[in-house]
Amino acid sequence: MFDKIFEKLNDYDRFKSNPNNLKLVEDFLIYIFFNDDREFAKKEVKKLREQVQTDKEFWDLFFTKYKFPNIFKSFLEINKISNISDVILTAANIKDRSKDIVGYSERDKELLQRFITYRKLREHDILKMVSHQLQIPKEKLIEEQLKINFFFTSKTNICKEFGVNKRTLNKWLEIVGLGSRFKGRKKLNFKEYEEIFTALFTSEYEDLNINDNLQAYKERIKRGLKFSKSKIATLTESDYKVQKENLKKFEYYHFTDVFPYSIATLLVEKMGEEIDF
Repeated sequence: MFDKIFEKLNDYDRFKSNPNNLKLVEDFLIYIFFNDDREFAKKEVKKLREQVQTDKEFWDLFFTKYKFPNIFKSFLEINKISNISDVILTAANIKDRSKDIVGYSERDKELLQRFITYRKLREHDILKMVSHQLQIPKEKLIEEQLKINFFFTSKTNICKEFGVNKRTLNKWLEIVGLGSRFKGRKKLNFKEYEEIFTALFTSEYEDLNINDNLQAYKERIKRGLKFSKSKIATLTESDYKVQKENLKKFEYYHFTDVFPYSIATLLVEKMGEEIDF
């Protein structure tokens, strides 16, 4: 019925080599959109086929008539996660959009519930299908994907996250007392990365707690993960010359021209002010 849905996949031949894959996708569409009624689904699909000439036209028409709830689009953002900043922003966006469900139609709410139910019922089969596609044993699939995508990183990736070069990052690590520990390190596990992120992203007496501070952290990231000396002057409502004079006694002020949030808050406090985000 839906046998051509994945023909444009780069590895379609491998996908199609296991007939259970196509059946699983077909079962999913029938379960979600047709309340698991295969005969009714066949009749509806036939009606749509009679209105179009090509498969593309069919799917355009199908998803015009049988729309997924908009909240599903938020789930796709999970695939973009590569660092803690992404986790915070993605979680915040999904949380914001989830509030929209109060305005959903009863049909959309029902589709969401069917989606959740189907995933629970067929989780074993779904894992088998993904395992087959990625050629990773099912029992190692989640563990391996997490290792590849998230739990190992490098200073280069941290530099990209904070928008600085490696020289500046190393200076930051010196300031927060982590320079010697991570000197020359090319590969970092999750705990090490989390320690560095926390040391740079949070203030001196603040614990990293994404659950309780999700919106606050989102705002902090939007403000920027690095602070120039001129930006710090703006936060203290002073000028650069006054700031330079007041902070000249603090050695780390001369280490670099930009600082992470943790150091910026200390510099602002030395100026008799405080950061309110």
